[in-house]
Formats: sequence, structure tokens, C-alpha cells
Amino acid sequence: MKKQTLIIAIIVISSIAGSCNKEDETEQLPPITQTGANTFGFVFDGVVFTPTDSNSRGFGIDGGETSGISVFGDYSGTEHYSNRIEAKRYTNIKNVRVINVYIYQVAEIGVGVYNLGAYNIREGYKQPYNNYISIYAKSPTTGSWTEYYSYENSGEINVTRKDEDNVVFSGTFYARLRSNDGEIVEVTQGRFDIDKKEMNN
Repeated sequence: MKKQTLIIAIIVISSIAGSCNKEDETEQLPPITQTGANTFGFVFDGVVFTPTDSNSRGFGIDGGETSGISVFGDYSGTEHYSNRIEAKRYTNIKNVRVINVYIYQVAEIGVGVYNLGAYNIREGYKQPYNNYISIYAKSPTTGSWTEYYSYENSGEINVTRKDEDNVVFSGTFYARLRSNDGEIVEVTQGRFDIDKKEMNN
């Protein structure tokens, strides 16, 4: 009887361990929300990307020493005021290390569709006067780590919420991106829901 109980216990523990591993492998996109939930995600080459900080395996907004998501403001106080979302994976890296989503003049334009352009930095390495997306990812063709950039009319960012204080902004995105060698890849099912005040606390 003891031997049979031991065998059953081993089977139960093995099945629990197996299901945990499956959960780790099938990472889920965060839901599309407009509440300032500080979530971000997209799909690249069939694999879900969400940011991870230095202490996490999840969405990357859980207080690790190095955050998996940051928001930078450019041209503050001018008509060109814009936000750049930078999302990284510091742990459990799959096929994308970092993505930048740059929304040009978001403070002035607010809710609406932002067509993507090319990443052409201006003098002094300033951000361009247009929207863009860039990623550093593993090439689906060669497996090597490669920079990819949006180009004219290669996708869009759809801002679905922006509050009056320019603190909370939410939306979705998709893009075709091109490497310097001409390889074209796709980013799909993108979504973000940012509360800059909570993120900076």
C-alpha cells in the first residue's frame, strides 16, 4: 500500500511540475485596457513579448532594480512634445530584447491613428519628427540578433486614450519592420496602457 501511495504521489508531483513548465512556455499577452495598468505586449514571429525587469519573469512592472519598461519624454514644452515607450527583457529572453514605440506629438494630437515613418535621427541624436517603431530581435531567417526599423507607412499606432495631464495613455500597434539588409519582419497584436506617474514612483 505504501509503495502504491508513493507511486501515485510521484505521478501527481510530475504532472504539476509539467503543467508549470507549460505555463512558463506559453506566456500570455496582457489584456487591452485603458486604465493606466502599466502593461505592454506584442507578438513577434509567433512568440509573445512582454517586458521583464531584473527580478521577474512577467510583465516587468513589479519593482525590480532595473525596470522592464520606461517612458521618455522628448521636446517637452514645445509643439513637438512626444513620448517613447522602451520595453526590454532582462530575464527569460526569447526572440526580442528591446522595442521602442515613439509617438510623435502625442500631447497635441491625443487620441487617433499615428502612421509610422522611418527612424531618422536629427542633429545631436534627437528623436525624429515622426512616429516610429524599432526592435532588436532574433532574425527569423538567420537566427542572428538584428536591428529592425519601421519605414514610411509600414504600420500604425492607435492611441485610444490620453488624459489631459499627459500622464495616462493607452493604445494598440502593428508594424512591418526592415533591417539594414532588407529583411522584413512583422510585429502584431501590440498593446500598451501607461500611467507615467505610477511608473515613476
